[in-house]
Amino acid sequence: MIRTVLIAVFLVVVTGCAKTPTTKAEKYVDSWDDMGMWLPDKGQIIFFRNHLTDVREVLISALSNSNPDVRQRTAYVIGEIGPHAMDIGPDLFICLKKESKRIVRMYLYSALAAIHFVDPEVIYDLRVRFQSLDGKNETPEQDYSYAAENEKIVVAAALYLLNTNQNRKEYLEFVLRWLRRPGDDMAPEQLAGYWERRWSAVISLESMSGASEAIPLLEAMLDEPNAKSWISVHVPRVLKVLKQNSNP
Repeated sequence: MIRTVLIAVFLVVVTGCAKTPTTKAEKYVDSWDDMGMWLPDKGQIIFFRNHLTDVREVLISALSNSNPDVRQRTAYVIGEIGPHAMDIGPDLFICLKKESKRIVRMYLYSALAAIHFVDPEVIYDLRVRFQSLDGKNETPEQDYSYAAENEKIVVAAALYLLNTNQNRKEYLEFVLRWLRRPGDDMAPEQLAGYWERRWSAVISLESMSGASEAIPLLEAMLDEPNAKSWISVHVPRVLKVLKQNSNP
């Protein structure tokens, strides 16, 4: 009888431990190294947001994971949590300063902006990065790759959100320049790079609340001949967000 009770208690304890937020968060993080092109879904975002106090250290640890795919998805999750994750800002910035992968840096920029981590040192660092990155339209090294120009677009979007002074106009203008229709004389290899920049600009604008200047340019993109297939999917969504944010 006593043995049966002890076994029952043991099972309750073990089962309970297996269901703790920390354990579940660790399992999610472990799965992020083998997701192909996908990002954590809405259900995972909600879980991390609802249990942020319990899983905060799991996220911070994952930011330094040896696998860049895990680091990228961790930054994405933190950004999706939003301002509730503001206290992770210092950890994001520490990781940004040592991050060697461009794609991961781009997600870290976006996360810092999404959690509204307004810190003078961060803004100064992003400003230096913005100035140092090449803003020309370079031919991508391979299909669907990100070049320095793509990174600069994401930095500009982050600075637009984190700055409240007149410099915001400079960052917005840099993002908007890629929405304009490419010239008919643009060489095919340059055109490929231009479309990669346009993708980054459109996606970045979704989080740039108040960037109403982008609305007519996005609407014009919908009417362009020979537009990429993603235009009809993503541009309407971004337009909807910008229009909602521009209405009182």
